[in-house]
Amino acid sequence: MFSAVLTYLATHWMGFAHGARVCRAEELDATAFGVTLHALAPTLGQDARHMAKELQTAGYANPESTLETAGNDIPRLVQLSQEDGISDAVPRFVARIFRQAIDAGHGAAGQIEGSR
Repeated sequence: MFSAVLTYLATHWMGFAHGARVCRAEELDATAFGVTLHALAPTLGQDARHMAKELQTAGYANPESTLETAGNDIPRLVQLSQEDGISDAVPRFVARIFRQAIDAGHGAAGQIEGSR
């Protein structure tokens, strides 16, 4: 369980750091970013429970969002990072994983299903 939680935290830390850099580059308050995420915490917790249940039961019917939907949005984060002069490593990594799943024919699948 420790390794599973650390895996989540490692990507959480990178995502937060990247989001804070986006805020700085876009002249937004990084503190407000933290406050926004804090307000979203209950929803993010519910999402984690939902994803875990889907993975445990293979109950992938009726996805809330598809890989294709998210996968087509994420390249914009790569572009934004490049335009703002900040590292695009995090969004480029995520975009590549989504693209691989879409190219493998899983575009209509839910995000969690396509991560199998």
